Order: sequence, then C-alpha cells, then structure tokens
Amino acid sequence: MNKPRLLVLSQFLSGGGAVQVFLRVLQNLDPTLFDIHFGILSEERPATGPLPAYLTLHRLRIPRARHAAFALVRLIRSVQPDLIVCANSHICQLLLIVRPLLPAKTRIVGRLETTASQLPRTRLRNFLYSTVYRSADAILCQSESMADDLIRHFGHIRERIHVLPNPIDLAPAPAGSPCPWPPGPGPRLLAIGRLSPEKGFLTLLEAVAPLRDRWPHLQLSLLGIGPEESDLRARIRELGLSQSVSLPGQIRNPVEYCRDATLFVLSSTREGMPNAMLEAAAAGLPLVLPDTFPALNSLLAHAPGVWFAQQNPVTPTPSLSAALASALQTLHRPGSRPARFQHTFLAPFGLENSIPAWQQCLLHLATGDLP
Repeated sequence: MNKPRLLVLSQFLSGGGAVQVFLRVLQNLDPTLFDIHFGILSEERPATGPLPAYLTLHRLRIPRARHAAFALVRLIRSVQPDLIVCANSHICQLLLIVRPLLPAKTRIVGRLETTASQLPRTRLRNFLYSTVYRSADAILCQSESMADDLIRHFGHIRERIHVLPNPIDLAPAPAGSPCPWPPGPGPRLLAIGRLSPEKGFLTLLEAVAPLRDRWPHLQLSLLGIGPEESDLRARIRELGLSQSVSLPGQIRNPVEYCRDATLFVLSSTREGMPNAMLEAAAAGLPLVLPDTFPALNSLLAHAPGVWFAQQNPVTPTPSLSAALASALQTLHRPGSRPARFQHTFLAPFGLENSIPAWQQCLLHLATGDLP
C-alpha cells in the first residue's frame, strides 16, 4: 500500500508559533507512514535549523498569499497530495476558494491560530469562518474551547473539528551559552511574540513602568519582530524605559533568555494556545498572564507558579501591573537563582504524547472516512 502524500503549506520557514508547531510536527513524524512535502510561500524568513532529509521542500517565492493562488494550484496539481494541512488560516481560506481547480481526491485541512470569535468581527471575516471554513474537510484546533467557539459562533459541526496539542520538547535545554541579559540584579521579565497590537506589548510597557519604583534594576526583553516595533521604541523612550527594556528581535533560540529570566509574561488581547508560553513553561519559568482566555484558564487553574491578571478590557494596565508585582514579590531574591517550577500541565504537549496524536489524526484525515 502506498503511503499517503501529505503537503503542509506555510507562509514562512520560521517565525511565529504556528510555524514552530508544524516544524516540530514535521521533524518528528514517522517518515514510513507519510510521503511528506512542505510548501513555503515566502523567502522573507529563512529556516532557523536543518529540515529532515525525508521531507521534500517546495519554495514558491511569493511574498503575499493573495498573489499565490495560481502558484499553489500548480504545486498541488504537481504533487497530487492526499492531504493538505495549512499552517496559516489565510492560506487555507485561499485554497478553499480555489478548490474547484484542485484535484478532487485532495482533502484540505485548516488550523486555527487563535480563538476565532476574538478576532475583530467584520462581514468578510464572518463569511470566511461561517461559510468558507466550513467547506474544509477538517479543522484543527489547539483546545476544546477553540473548538466550542467555532461551533457556537460560526455553526461548525463537532465531527469535523480535531483538537491537537502543540508539540513541545520537554527535554532540558543544554547549558553553556552566555547569558544574553544585561548585568544586574534584576528581576528579568521575558515576553515573546510578534510585535503587533494583539500581543499587548504597549500595555505591558505601561504595566512595567511603575514597577521600577520598587525594583529599579528591572529588565524586560521583548523577543520578536513586527509592524509595531517603531511604536514600541517610541513609547519606551516616552516612559523613560530605555535602560530597562530591550527589543533584541527574532531570536533563534529563546531558551537562552529563559534560562536566566525571573518570569514569563503574556500580555495578549487574543490567543489560542500560545506556543511561547508553553516553551517558557517547559523551561520551568513562572507565568503571568491575563485571565481572559478560557483555554488557558482551564489548563492553568490552580497550577503552582502561575499568576493571573484579573483583566478589565477597558483598563488592562493596572491589573497586569498588580499581577507582575505580586509574582515578583514572591519570586525575586537578588543573588539567588531564579525560581523554577515543574509544570505538570505540560504532559499532553510533550513529544511522546503529542506526536502520536498528530500522526493518528493525520493518517485518519488522509485515508479514513470523513463526515
């Protein structure tokens, strides 16, 4: 029996959490089960590491997905995949629109990067999620609450939704790399994500500013790139935080920052299951985050080493600042190693549990009967 042919499509070879999830899946899938192909639209972000030798890479070299329709059709007709899995929602939406031009046997699967109803509601977005997305053969969600959201707000049926955990490597990171943090007693706050409004980094800057009265040597590192970088740098100067906040850009190995960080802070206004938070938790970091995400509330409720900011969506800054102050009061001990936690909630995300779940689901989607 021939192996099912799997084509994963992504905007970039590296970058945000969605790309990292699929890279880790592709690096750990059993190549005896699939004929694996990986299609990349843009060359803007090169790979941060080697790709598996068993993977066939297709480079389309098209910066914007909206210009990629014909190139994608040509690629799919050439590869003749049994199953297409889209790492990015905009690629999935494009494929579903041009589906009449694709091989009839090919099944198309999308994956949600965030909870759909948290996105700004427009007529176009409502149409995409309630009509276009419902024509997919299956949708992958990162949590049960994301699946429930699709059903409740956009009329999807549960049988076509599959909940799969983001794969995380729980093995201890090798030591030896130099500390990237500025010298000083700290505390050291770490945030990771695209520098864009939904990550709430401007709110985080506002929340951090008053903490320096009590912790004058506080350091905050925002790892990532994005369109809000110039606004963030301007606000850092306005708040007098130039000696306290750094924007190192996109870091190939954020674990280097995790090793000496006091805590990880999530300040987003919308999230699915943030990969950066899971990676930080795998490094043992304490976590500070808003209480506005049902999936995270359910996962992290009563977990040690977790502080929730009781968020008011109108004025989120005071509650985030208060949660950070509460965590630092407990955690920060100058001259001592940063506190670390065994986050048992990570067990389903470990490679030994998550990769078999992905393999079983993908095999079923490629070869089994679908509703």
